[in-house]
Amino acid sequence: MGFFKKLFSGKEPSDEERESKRDENNFDVLKYNGIQAYQTGRLAHAIAYLTHALDIKEDEEAHVALVNTYIRNNDLEQAVDEMKELCELYPEQLNHPLTLAHLLYQLERYDEMEDACNLAISLDANRPTPYYLLAEKQLATGDLDSAESNATHAVELRGESNDPYLLRARIYKEEQKYPEALADIDQLLKAGEVNDDVQLLRGNLLELTGNTEEALSSYKEVIAENPFSHEGYVRIAALQMQMGDYVGAEETINDATDQNGEYAQIIQLRSDMKRALGDSEGADADAALAANLLAEEEVAQHKESNIEREMQDRYNSINPFQ
Repeated sequence: MGFFKKLFSGKEPSDEERESKRDENNFDVLKYNGIQAYQTGRLAHAIAYLTHALDIKEDEEAHVALVNTYIRNNDLEQAVDEMKELCELYPEQLNHPLTLAHLLYQLERYDEMEDACNLAISLDANRPTPYYLLAEKQLATGDLDSAESNATHAVELRGESNDPYLLRARIYKEEQKYPEALADIDQLLKAGEVNDDVQLLRGNLLELTGNTEEALSSYKEVIAENPFSHEGYVRIAALQMQMGDYVGAEETINDATDQNGEYAQIIQLRSDMKRALGDSEGADADAALAANLLAEEEVAQHKESNIEREMQDRYNSINPFQ
């Protein structure tokens, strides 16, 4: 039998060749199962499969899938470690240092973030994203001159994206360069970028420059477009109270609670209004309610941020690699 096999198919594969083929097959199965587990939300399975696949051999797609799994699992530290490895393994791939910079920004590891941005710039100095990210970092750390410079560079290179205008407007606001900030907001509005963030910032800038009526109009556009905007109602009611229009403020607060239910910011504002009008008992009751609502909202936010982690725990008991 061995004679005929050699005669018709050449020499038999060596042990090394058979082991290599077996490893290749195992890798393909583990990678496929890992990506499928990620796509169906079985994060513990995905991490296990992809980690074992990468133990067999390096593979860019498997690394990226593992990073995405860690991100969905709210494990940003592990995602950062994986992205650093990707940057080393594939040094010419521009998207990897940019993703790393995004993750480091969320973790407030700003020095490492700047290194990642500079690496991206060394790969392509004409892409706006690393300058945008540097400006975000510098705004967060109070280096406003550098933030303005990098945001301006991002504006100049922005292509079809208008996001750098909004970032630069935020930086101008911190620098108290209100006319320049409003000019950037006008650019956004001319480009059709009419959204909550733009209109809220525009209203805030108009307030800071004493244009209260225009500011109020800008805030009202927010809730006209998005009646579920909690902050829109708060800004309107606060400005109405500042202008002495307590009747209007009460109507706004009532509209907010009718539309969105009671939430901490608007109830605290109602407390402030009652206190200003001499209703101390009502103000105290609303202040207590606002504190309770704030605590509930913080618990709800914490639960939401841990949904993926809870999903992982649910699958841990049947993880095939544990």
